[in-house]
Amino acid sequence: MVRGDACAPLPSAVVDLWQCDAAGIYSGFAGADPGQGGSPDGRDGYGDAQAAATDPGRFLRGTQVAGPDGVVRLDTIYPGWYPTRTPHLHVKVHLDAATVLTTQLFFDDAVSDGVFGAEPYRAHGPRDTRNDTDAFFSPMAQLRLAPDGDRWLGASILAVP
Repeated sequence: MVRGDACAPLPSAVVDLWQCDAAGIYSGFAGADPGQGGSPDGRDGYGDAQAAATDPGRFLRGTQVAGPDGVVRLDTIYPGWYPTRTPHLHVKVHLDAATVLTTQLFFDDAVSDGVFGAEPYRAHGPRDTRNDTDAFFSPMAQLRLAPDGDRWLGASILAVP
């Protein structure tokens, strides 16, 4: 995380990340349709209330505090997809007591195609949305990806106003 106007690191920024599983389901919402539910506060970040939690399980959600260099490192699985959405991660960055950035991070379509060709993703079937048809996709929010053995490393610089 960096301060947008000066590109200075933002130590101690609190970063929330949440995502769906390989089948497009958010934890706590296993009884909901794919893509329903998901945000830590029951809202999707755009002001629309989501479905009420359907179970107590919580996974693929996490909060980290940035180090002195403004860096946060998170380990997770590759997110699945659900109707009308390409794979993405939800992110909220908090400075002090205020949320100052709510965004989503995206993946290269070619990498997603490869991941979705393997189990357990393949069992979910072919996706209906690619980056260029997702209403929320922005090329600026696409992670830089690099293979690392049997996993992918993703990186992004988030500039907070």
